[in-house]
Amino acid sequence: MLYYFIKIIISAISILLISELAKRSSFFGGLVASLPLVSLLAFLWLYVDTKETSKIIDLSYSIFWLVIP
Repeated sequence: MLYYFIKIIISAISILLISELAKRSSFFGGLVASLPLVSLLAFLWLYVDTKETSKIIDLSYSIFWLVIP
């Protein structure tokens, strides 16, 4: 249960930091938000949960092909 709480806190902090940055400068807020931050967090959590790089590779291929359209 603690693990899920940590995941939620880290994800929420990243969203909070982006929104606070956007208050000061919409350009830099947009720049940070446009980074594949969610994908990187998903890769991190998936690796920590499963320790299987093949699942991360599959996820990255799926993200790549869904970003193109």
